[in-house]
Amino acid sequence: MFEIAIKHAFTASHALTSNGKAIEEPHEHRFECEARLESDGVSASGMAIDFRSVDEAISRVIAPLRDANLHEAPMLEGASPSAENLAQFIYSRLTQELGECNSKVTRVAVWEDPDHCATYYENSPPL
Repeated sequence: MFEIAIKHAFTASHALTSNGKAIEEPHEHRFECEARLESDGVSASGMAIDFRSVDEAISRVIAPLRDANLHEAPMLEGASPSAENLAQFIYSRLTQELGECNSKVTRVAVWEDPDHCATYYENSPPL
């Protein structure tokens, strides 16, 4: 089994909400998104998946989040713009973007800063 990890950063502002109302003042983060994918094997070129294709897919997924006010982001469908909800959104969209390939998205982590992160996965997390 092979695992690859790719990180992308984006800056955005948010204010967490509860029942549709802000529960904190809007503020900005330099978010880091880390996607992990696994593959049973490698291609003839020795790659589980081409880093470039994953980079391009992540870039497309996070493009509408860059420099956005996440509280107003339509892709979050009125959900609180928490790191947890961002991780779930990115996981879902990245899985769609990559479609049928030799690798599977296993988890997505969203870091608000170097010390705080939320991870989304749908099965047992890889060790």
